[in-house]
Amino acid sequence: LMSIAMFSLTGSRGFCSSGNGTILATSDGGGSWSTQFAPTGDDLRGVSFVDDKNGWAVGGDCILHTDNGGKSWTKTIWLGAGSVRLKAVSFYDANDGMVVGSDAGNGGYGVCVILVTHNGGLSWTDYGASVPTDHALGFNSVAYVDSDHAWGTNHGVVWGTADGGQTWAPESYVHPYPAPTYPYYRVWFNSVTFENSQDGWAVGEAIGVSNPDWTTSCTTIFATTNGGATWTRQAQGSTTGYLNAVSFTDASRGWAVG
Repeated sequence: LMSIAMFSLTGSRGFCSSGNGTILATSDGGGSWSTQFAPTGDDLRGVSFVDDKNGWAVGGDCILHTDNGGKSWTKTIWLGAGSVRLKAVSFYDANDGMVVGSDAGNGGYGVCVILVTHNGGLSWTDYGASVPTDHALGFNSVAYVDSDHAWGTNHGVVWGTADGGQTWAPESYVHPYPAPTYPYYRVWFNSVTFENSQDGWAVGEAIGVSNPDWTTSCTTIFATTNGGATWTRQAQGSTTGYLNAVSFTDASRGWAVG
């Protein structure tokens, strides 16, 4: 599973995205899931819903939208075969959303793509050039919480914007690579979510936890209560693996998938 979006006051409704245009839906808080299919063969790496009907999914070079709870999906934009790799989407209402990823250069880790819409996806503006070129690897997650504030991640760096995505700055470095001493680990964040402008969570993997073998990794979860200025590790797995996505419906109820 590559992404998750849970919503409603009870956290009962939600969607996950996966490979080959597959989307899973639940109406009982994840107890059971039904399969939906979007009109794309790409792996869908991000999904975001603002209510029971309206949602968006991204993957490869296209953005998809549903207005009937996922019963059918329509491509709202197609950016050209192989031109970009879209990795995450976040809408905070039916009109305002953000999609992030990278161009197809450097094995899919090329220059940032940061697309912002204020009309439900009918048109988009790319602010990717606002990320400094020495840190321009594409974001792999985004959390857009109001008209001004959003956060994105790449590797162990959390980026923030306070002007709706027009400019970005690194807000926190969480165990950056390379670390100076042994034992060490680096963190690769795959997903970030914020409940409001202060409280957020990021999940991914910690690599090289017990020895300098970069093939050794385990799941990790970090949290912030000050808008991303500092992060504290909440949990770390004891077995190999990673988490792809995280979603919270309030300050205490959340889900993570991997």
